[in-house]
Amino acid sequence: MGAGRVKLNGFVQRLKQLHLWLGLLLSGLLFLIIFSGSLSFYRAELDSLPLLQQQNGGADPVKSNKTAATSRQQSASMALTFLAQHAPVASQWYIELPDQRKEYLTLHWLQPAAGGNGPGQLYQQLLAAKDGTPLTTALPIRFGATDHQLGGLFFQLHFNLLQLFGPASRSIVAYAALLWLLLSIAGVSSLRGRWRSLWQLRAPQATTPSSLKSARLLRHNQLAVLTLPFALLFASSGWLTQMFSDNNAPQRQLYPAQPYQFYAELFPPTQPFAGQRQDVPAILPDLAVMLAQAEQQLALPVGKISVTQPGTAQSTVLFTGSPAAQVSNHLPTMLFRVDGTSWLPAEAGSATAAAQTSQTTIARSRSFWYGLHQSLYASPWLRALLFVSGMLCCWMIWLGLRSWLQRQPSLFWRQWVLPLTTITGTSFAVASGLLVVLQLLPISLFVGWSLAQQLLGLMSGSALLFGVLGWRRLTAQTG
Repeated sequence: MGAGRVKLNGFVQRLKQLHLWLGLLLSGLLFLIIFSGSLSFYRAELDSLPLLQQQNGGADPVKSNKTAATSRQQSASMALTFLAQHAPVASQWYIELPDQRKEYLTLHWLQPAAGGNGPGQLYQQLLAAKDGTPLTTALPIRFGATDHQLGGLFFQLHFNLLQLFGPASRSIVAYAALLWLLLSIAGVSSLRGRWRSLWQLRAPQATTPSSLKSARLLRHNQLAVLTLPFALLFASSGWLTQMFSDNNAPQRQLYPAQPYQFYAELFPPTQPFAGQRQDVPAILPDLAVMLAQAEQQLALPVGKISVTQPGTAQSTVLFTGSPAAQVSNHLPTMLFRVDGTSWLPAEAGSATAAAQTSQTTIARSRSFWYGLHQSLYASPWLRALLFVSGMLCCWMIWLGLRSWLQRQPSLFWRQWVLPLTTITGTSFAVASGLLVVLQLLPISLFVGWSLAQQLLGLMSGSALLFGVLGWRRLTAQTG
C-alpha cells in the first residue's frame, strides 16, 4: 500500500514538472493565440466597425423571413449591376450577401493578369445593402488574406500568427494547440489531493509576499479548473482541424491511390473553372430569380454567390448556403449553367454534386470540428460565454507565469523578466483595445499604415509608456 502511494506521488510530481515546463515554454504563445482567438468570436462585428457611421439608417431591420428573402434578392441584383459595370472582364465574381451581423454586401472579383500570364489580381469592395452605395474603394488583396479588416487581423493572428514564421506559422499554432491540451490535462491531474481546499471563495489574506504568491497560485488553479471545458474543446478541435497540415501519412493510409482526395473532400472547389476566359457572349444571370430557386431547393438561406466567367457561354453560377444555418463549414450548394438563352440547374451527377455526396465520414467530422472551433455563428450568449472563458484562460496563464517568476531566488527573474513580461502582455491587450476604438473614429491617425502595423505601433507606444511609469515608480521606491 505504501509503495503504491509513493509511486502515485512520484507520478503526480512528474505531472507537475511536465505542467511547469510546458507552461513556461508555451505561456507567451498561448496567451497570444487564445487572446486573438477569443476576439475572433466577434470577427464579423469587428470587421463592421469602420462602417457603422456609414451604415446608420442604411440597412432596414429584418422583420420576417419574407422580408429577409426579398432583401437578399435585391442585394443580389445590386451586386450583379455593380460588378457588370465595374468588373466586366473579371474571370470570377464572388458575392457575400448581408446578414444580421454584417449588414452590407461584400464583393470580390478576380481581374485577369495582362496577357493571361499569372493568377491575376483579386479585389474587394463593400456596398451598402439598402441602395448599393460603395462603402469602400476597390482594394487589391492577396488570396486567403483577411488582415485588411480588423476581425480578419485577429483571426489571422490566431490562425497563422500573421505568417511571421513563413509556411511553418500555421503548423506552429497547430502543435501549440496539441501541447495546450497536454498542458491542461497534466495541470489538472497534478491537483490530486488539493480538491477540497481548491474552492475557497476568498483567497487567504495577503499580508506577506509569500501569502500573496500563494493567493495568486490558488486563483491560477481555480481558473484552470473553471476554464478546463474551454481548453479541452478548443485545444482538441484546433489540433484536429490542422492535424493533416504537415504529416501526409494519414491521408496516404486512407487514400493510397489518391492521397490528395482528402483535401478535395475537405475543401471542394466552389465550382469548376473553365480555364482562361473565352469571350463567347452570353446573357448575364438573373440572380434574384435564381437565388429564390436555390433557397427553395436548398431549404435554407443563401449566403454566398460565385459567378465564373460572367457574360460568356462557359459561365456558371454557384449558390452556397449561409454558414449561419449550421455548425459545419461544409455547406450545401446549387450550381447553374447557361444554356443558350436561359440558365438551368446543373445535373445531379455534376462534379460539384459528386463532391458533396462522396464526402467521407472523416472529412465530415473535420468539417464539423472546424465550424465548431470558429463558432462564428454561435448564438450571442454562447459567443459571450466563450469570449469570457478565453479572457479568463489568458488571466489564468498570466497568474501561473507570474507566480513562478516571483518564486525565483534570482533577482534577474524577478526584477527584469517579470516586469518585461508584464509590460509585453499588458501592452498587447491595451493596443488591441485601442485599435478597436480607433476604428470608430471619423479620422485616421495612421494614414498609410496596415492594421498589423497600427497594432505594432500602438503596442510599442504602450510598452514605452508602461516602461517609463514602471521605472519612475521603481526609482521612487529605491530613492
